[in-house]
Parts: sequence; structure tokens; C-alpha cells
Amino acid sequence: MKLNEHILSWEMSSEDPKFLILMINNTFWKEVYKSLFQKHLSQLRRSLSLEENFALLEQKICKAEAFRLLGLRGRCSKELKEKLLLKKFSQEAIDVALQECQHFGFLNDEEEQILFVSRLQKKGYGKALIAAKVRARGMVFSGNLPEDQVSVICQLLQKKYQNTPKEKVIAALCRRGFDYSTIIDALNSGGSYKKRKG
Repeated sequence: MKLNEHILSWEMSSEDPKFLILMINNTFWKEVYKSLFQKHLSQLRRSLSLEENFALLEQKICKAEAFRLLGLRGRCSKELKEKLLLKKFSQEAIDVALQECQHFGFLNDEEEQILFVSRLQKKGYGKALIAAKVRARGMVFSGNLPEDQVSVICQLLQKKYQNTPKEKVIAALCRRGFDYSTIIDALNSGGSYKKRKG
């Protein structure tokens, strides 16, 4: 496509004001995220090959957005890809951005899973709930936990459930994702709770 044959124009999307609709000769071409692309479109308007230059521009903006999102908090590949797809980047631009993030070490699914599991266990969640939350983020749960489940339950018993009836403690711990047999083991071995309720 040559500039002298095609005229690039854009307007705000009527469905969602966060997006711009790009048009060539007043015919729909692409939809892009307004805040990311608006300041660059005038450069594209002056270019000789719209499709090639748009692809390069989209890759550049997609990489910058991927680095920005990873700077806010750690994410897995699937989660980052979904965020970029919401901003209507092409699959090629997303693939290039993900490769670059992995190349520079900003995107590592295994490391992110280990950190995420560790954070959830420190919050007092059990294996079943941790596995569900890990799967929801698009990661594969290995089943390995950094801490013993019985010791996590014992810590929760001392911090949260000191004056709570045994039935309610069991129900609360089951909702937190702990296995019933592990809860019973912890209650039978659990120091201060056993002394008060035993």
C-alpha cells in the first residue's frame, strides 16, 4: 500500500471510547487501543508502507506495554497474553513481546509459580485452594508446597482460631483448601489449641 494510493484516518470507537478505529480510504482497517497508539498515528500517516510500518509500530508499543504490565507485578505468560489481547494487539506483536520479555528474564512461568504458591501459603491457604488459584492464573501446579500443611494449620490455629469451636475451625480450614485428614492431624498435634479446647 502506498500513501499516495491510500489515505489513513481514524476516529474514536462508538462502542468503547478506549479504542480508535483506523480507516483506509474511509473503510475499516483495524481497531487499536487509543492511549497507546494515538501519539504515533501521525508518523504512520506519513509512511510509505502502511502495513509494514504499522506492524513495526504495533510490535514496539506491544513490547512497551508488556514491560509496563510486568513492572506493576509478576505475571505468567498466559495472563500477560490475555492482558495484551484485551488491548487488541495482533498475535504476531504479542508473540514478539512475550519472546523479548522471556529473553530478558522478565517473564519466567516457573519462577512466578513458585513465588505465587509461597505467597498463598504464607496467607494460610491449603493445597486445594492454592492449586485452584494457580490453575486460574494459567499455570500448572506441581503439587509441591514450601511448607508442611500441618505446621501452616498449627500457625493458623494459634493466630486466628484460639477461641473458636472445633467444628467451626474444621469448616473454616476446609474452606481455605486444607484436606480434612490434615486438619484433624493438626488439631491432634496442635499445641495451644489442643490445650484450650481439648
